[in-house]
Amino acid sequence: MKIESKLLEKFVTKASLNGTIMAINLDFQEDKLRSSVRCPSNVNLTITEMKNDAFTDYEPIGEIFIKNTDMFIKYLKTFIGEIVLEKTEDYILKIYNKNRTGHIILGSELVCDNVWREELPKVDTTSEITLNKVDMKSVFTDVDLTKTMEIKINKTLENIEFEVGHIGESDSFITRLDIKTDGIGKTKIGNSFESFYKSIEGEFTLKIGTNTPILLEEKTDKIDFICYIAPMVGESDE
Repeated sequence: MKIESKLLEKFVTKASLNGTIMAINLDFQEDKLRSSVRCPSNVNLTITEMKNDAFTDYEPIGEIFIKNTDMFIKYLKTFIGEIVLEKTEDYILKIYNKNRTGHIILGSELVCDNVWREELPKVDTTSEITLNKVDMKSVFTDVDLTKTMEIKINKTLENIEFEVGHIGESDSFITRLDIKTDGIGKTKIGNSFESFYKSIEGEFTLKIGTNTPILLEEKTDKIDFICYIAPMVGESDE
């Protein structure tokens, strides 16, 4: 198989939430590459798909398992341009071009026991908002500055707010985006949202309810990416 190294890197980055989900599957099906995994704590679920025409040469070799996505992403960054993928043995993936060759030891299904093989979860969302990565920059700057692990999201009919920190208990900031859409929603989520933010390229859709998982979707010309993030345990702030 042949594909641009940067494109495969983007796929693995999304499927693994920027390397935070350590083990993922890569299922080379007849018409597409698909990955569907949850994190060990069941907070996140990602479904990532790329049509086979994204490859300059494609072979449906079936399912393989990457046991350390953070390292695999770093390996892919060392290649420039088009690469060839070849499964030389049951447990070895050969990656090469004219300048460089790598042999990656694959995991087994026992190692990657977090593959999601069921129907997509039904989530009771009440509002849908289209956002862009640039809209969210200040939110995650606030996360880094305050060292907080949670973000409160409040969607009204007039806008959507992202609150970082606790008023009266710590430094806190609210980023408010004046986006008018039907429906309201409110939830509190952890740092998985930042991992999603680091995985995407531009425009995405956020679907929200009240204290239910949020559903995030990004579609580019090559990759379809869906991410579920469960709310943090405990009562939401009034």
